Amino acid sequence: MATTADSQSKSVCRRCGFTAVSGSDDWNRISAPPFRRVTQCPECRSTDVTNRQ
Repeated sequence: MATTADSQSKSVCRRCGFTAVSGSDDWNRISAPPFRRVTQCPECRSTDVTNRQ
């Protein structure tokens, strides 16, 4: 069964509202010890990102 963009969860930046598919290349990933890699908004550089279905 193929997964479509409509059924994939989305991540939303709480600071600026940028939205993209969770885990996609649209998001930046940064190293932030001790958390290892953290998702970062490409628009405002915030790491305050949440997931939505």
